[in-house]
Amino acid sequence: MESNAGFARRDQPWTRLTGAPAWDLQPTPLLHEFSGRCRLFVANLPQSVTEDSLRALFSEFGQISDIYIGKGNQFSFIKMDTRVNAENARQQLDGKPLDGRTLRVRLAAHASAIRVTQLPPLVSNELLHLAFSSFGTVERAIVSADDRGRSLCEGIVEFARKSSSLAALKKCHSECLLLSSTPIPVIVTPLESRDEEEGVLEKSLSLHSNDYRMEREIGPRFAEPGGIEWEMARKWKQLAEIETQRKEQLEAEFKDLREGLRQQMEALKVEERTRVLREQLREMENESQKLCAERESRLESERRREEQRRQTEALLRQQEEALLRGRSDADLGSLRRQESELRQQANALQQLLDRQEAALRSMSDVQPDFQSQQQSLPANLAQTGNQFLTSMRSMAPQNNAPPQQQFQPPPQPQYIHQQHQNRGGGMQNSFKRNRRF
Repeated sequence: MESNAGFARRDQPWTRLTGAPAWDLQPTPLLHEFSGRCRLFVANLPQSVTEDSLRALFSEFGQISDIYIGKGNQFSFIKMDTRVNAENARQQLDGKPLDGRTLRVRLAAHASAIRVTQLPPLVSNELLHLAFSSFGTVERAIVSADDRGRSLCEGIVEFARKSSSLAALKKCHSECLLLSSTPIPVIVTPLESRDEEEGVLEKSLSLHSNDYRMEREIGPRFAEPGGIEWEMARKWKQLAEIETQRKEQLEAEFKDLREGLRQQMEALKVEERTRVLREQLREMENESQKLCAERESRLESERRREEQRRQTEALLRQQEEALLRGRSDADLGSLRRQESELRQQANALQQLLDRQEAALRSMSDVQPDFQSQQQSLPANLAQTGNQFLTSMRSMAPQNNAPPQQQFQPPPQPQYIHQQHQNRGGGMQNSFKRNRRF
């Protein structure tokens, strides 16, 4: 079950490199089970060895995912579940006899590991893992550091599959992989495996060979001055010093070249930023001109609309004044005609009053009837005048309507007023006064 889980994690989809900002990366979990660091190399196997016999021999130290036996059963690769179990198996089985052979068990080199150099100084393990996960599942990505934790600008990437490491080597050799804003491409090479933990044990050497015996005839010592060994040793030391000086000179030259390239890179960065800023400024100026043109167009359209509104209002005002003027003239003519008719009616009423007065004079003996007619006549006259004023106000416009007033009947003749005051006087005296009037 554990092996299946480990292989399932290796089948995760690859990460696509888009150049997006890589800030605050989270730590990536390492694949500790069934990884390339858990492989064992077993040599000096007997001819009778089989996969089942090797599985039975190594399974007591942990789970085994796969076993590969080389041609002629001379060697084998065994992948175990964890690094700790693989180291325990190596310590317990190395040098153990098996069917007349002495087993040689060592930790196998990682077959899918690559070395990455020329890293920018601010590259971390997480960023290295993120960059190379585009080629396949990464088991481990480590940036080498000194004793103070400062980057040595190189690292190691271990893939889960050999095809992923080959793809990374081919892609990075043909193209330039950049890990940060600094345009310095990384250099990818196959990892040369070095065993700096176990090293070379005495029991792993061929103790019975002639070379071994000739080399070990003389043990460790300091060369005596003046002898042949002294002269040969001095020449080797001089060659090493020359090599070191040449390397230092070459390194200094390359350092100067790198520094000059960095200065050129900074100058190009500044030039590129200047170009980008100029482009942005030009775009902003164009945008500003567009905005100004749109604002002027908008203001011009608003001015046109305002002018049209004023013209429309003036035209409406003129039409309204003309309409009111025409209506006022028509109403004034109508009022004049009504006034003439009213005067005619008033004259007719006056004539009626005169006739009634003449009749009253002739009918002096019928005083009560004359008084009732005299009292009802002004009321009838007032009612007729009020109806005429109401009809005039309904026909006239509201703003030119005359103030509301009641029609007043014409004043009573003086003789009627005196008659009411001197109701007890004689008819002869009243008629005489009326005649004087």
